[in-house]
Amino acid sequence: MTIAIFSGLNSEYQNLINSFNQSELNFIGYDDALPINCDSLILLDDFKSKDNINFLIEAIRLDKKILGVGKGIIPIINYFAKTNFKQKQFTGSDSTFIALGSKFAEIIGGAGPLKTHYKVDWEVPIKFIPNNFLISAFNTGNGCIEALESLNSNQVLGVIWPIFNSEKSPSGFQNILSWIYE
Repeated sequence: MTIAIFSGLNSEYQNLINSFNQSELNFIGYDDALPINCDSLILLDDFKSKDNINFLIEAIRLDKKILGVGKGIIPIINYFAKTNFKQKQFTGSDSTFIALGSKFAEIIGGAGPLKTHYKVDWEVPIKFIPNNFLISAFNTGNGCIEALESLNSNQVLGVIWPIFNSEKSPSGFQNILSWIYE
């Protein structure tokens, strides 16, 4: 299993590196192609422009698993919603609701209310949900998107939380790594 990781300018990926065998990880940059032997793609940052998304387009075409984490959710929204999403200041709370029946709930092993406690200073308003995507989790304080997943395939998942930083993740979030790896 080989995972391509686009980290952009994000340096909060040490925990991710520690979770896998180093030989399974392939870091790619803005202008790189998707590695031929790659089984999945993790996006940890936004792209500089819409001109730098060739490896995302290739991963989608080849039906690879794609996980957007933190600002890595933005290229997923921009590509599938055909928009140029601009983040806004976070106004919600640390309370999240995980949608029953979602792939995300299946991955983490539960649905319903959850306290996330991540320090996120931006949000994704609900109006930016792409067609053929499900809101897997939303903030109960303001209704913003906190996780989304594709409906056409179970291969695309995005979460706003920086799950690979040093903060303790809620129970079940470690299963996200298992999902991208399987």
